[in-house]
Amino acid sequence: MKKFAFSIAAILLSGMGAFAQDSLLSNSLSIPLEFRPRLEYRNGESRPLSEGEHPAFLVTNRLRTGIIYGHADLLKAKIIFQQVGLWGQAAPVQGLGTQNNSIGLFEGWVDLKIYKGLRTKIGRQTINLDDQRLFSESDWSQGGRVHDALSVYYSDQQWDIRSYFAFNQNYAALYQNNLNNPSGNFYNSDGAQSYKFMQTLWLSRQLTSVSKLSLLFTNIGYQQVLATSPNPDTTINSLQTIGGNYIWSKKPFGAYFSGYYQAGHNVLHEKVSAYLLSAGISGALAAKWQFSLHSDYLSGNKIQMPSGQTHVFSTLFGTGHPFYGQMDYYPSGNAGLWNQAAALGFIPTEKIQLKIAGHWFLAGHRFENNGIVYDRDLGQEIDANFAYTLNSFTQLSAGYSVYFTNENTEALKNVRPAKSLQDWFWLSLKVSPELFRAKF
Repeated sequence: MKKFAFSIAAILLSGMGAFAQDSLLSNSLSIPLEFRPRLEYRNGESRPLSEGEHPAFLVTNRLRTGIIYGHADLLKAKIIFQQVGLWGQAAPVQGLGTQNNSIGLFEGWVDLKIYKGLRTKIGRQTINLDDQRLFSESDWSQGGRVHDALSVYYSDQQWDIRSYFAFNQNYAALYQNNLNNPSGNFYNSDGAQSYKFMQTLWLSRQLTSVSKLSLLFTNIGYQQVLATSPNPDTTINSLQTIGGNYIWSKKPFGAYFSGYYQAGHNVLHEKVSAYLLSAGISGALAAKWQFSLHSDYLSGNKIQMPSGQTHVFSTLFGTGHPFYGQMDYYPSGNAGLWNQAAALGFIPTEKIQLKIAGHWFLAGHRFENNGIVYDRDLGQEIDANFAYTLNSFTQLSAGYSVYFTNENTEALKNVRPAKSLQDWFWLSLKVSPELFRAKF
C-alpha cells in the first residue's frame, strides 16, 4: 500500500513538474521603460531663419512605458503609453481638465498566430518597411508615428510578406463625437490620421546569401470634408505607389537601389505622375572607419506645369531625417529634389561612435517665384554626430548641423533675406531599461 501511494505521489509530482515546465515556456511578461530628454538650439532647423529672427532654445522629452505579453507563439500583445512634453509648457500644478501633461496610447495591439508562419496583428501599431523611406515610425520625432490597422503577415526562411489595411473615421471633426450619428461616412483629417483608408502589400525575398529584393504596393485614400461648408466636397482621392528595393551586402561592402512610381490623385485633387530613385554604397575603409555614398532623386514640377497635374513625389509616412539632411529642410517644394550625400564614420571603441555627413542639394528643375526663375542649386548641409554608450540601457548622443543657404534656398522656402549660415545643435540622453521580466 505504501509502495502504491508512493507511486501515485511520484506521478502527481512529475505531472506538476511537467506542468510548471510547460508554463514557464508558455507565458512571458515584461515592462519596458524609455525616457528621452533632448536639448536643442535651433537657429534654422526645419526652415531658414531670416535676418533679424532669433534662435530658439528648448528642451523636450519623451516618456514611454507599458507591458509586453506573450503566450508561447500563439499570442503576443503590446500596450505602450507615452507622454511627450516641452519643459515649462505644463502648469506646475495640474488642474482638472488640463491637457498639458496628458498621457496617450502609442501602441496597443494583439498578434495572433493563424497557421505556422501566418499571423495577424490588430490595433495601433508602427509600420517600418525597408529602409523606412516610405513607411516609418519616425523614431527621431518625440511623438513617433503609428497607424490603426489590421496586419496579416507571413514569414519563413526565404519570404517575408506583410499586408496592412486601415479604415479611419473622425467623429470629432464632423459629428461632434457622436458615434451613433447615422448621417454619413465622411472623413476630415483635422487632428487625426492623414488618410481615410490604406491598403499596403510588401514582399521581401532572399535571392542569394548576399542579395535581397523587396516589392511594395500601397493605395492611400484621401478625403477632406469640411463640416462648415454648405456644399462640402466629398471626393475621395486615391494615390497609388509601387516600387522596389534591391540590397546587396557582402562584408565589408554593401549597395542598394530603390525605385518607386506614384499615380492617381493626391489630397489636393491633382493628377499625379511622380517617381523616386535612390542608390548608394557603403563599406569599411579600415577596422574602425566606415563610409557611405548615396544619391536621391525625387521628381518635381517644371515651370508652367498644367493646372490639376503634378510630378511631385510624396514620401508618404517615411522619415527624411537619415536621407535628406538632419535639419529636415527636404523633401519640400514643388520643384523636386536631387540630394547627393557622402558620410564618414569612426568607431574608436565599442562605446563611442562619430560620424560626419555632407549634402549637396539641388532642385529637380529650375523653378519660378514671383515671376523670377531660379537655378537648381539649393546649398549645402553638414551634419556631425556623436554617440556614447554608458551601459546596456543608457546612451548619450549629440549632433551639430550647419546649412549654407543661397538665393535659391530663400526663394524655395519663401524666406527673404535668409541668414547665409543656419545651424542647429542638439543633445539627447536615452535611458531604456527593462523594469520587469517574468516567465510563468
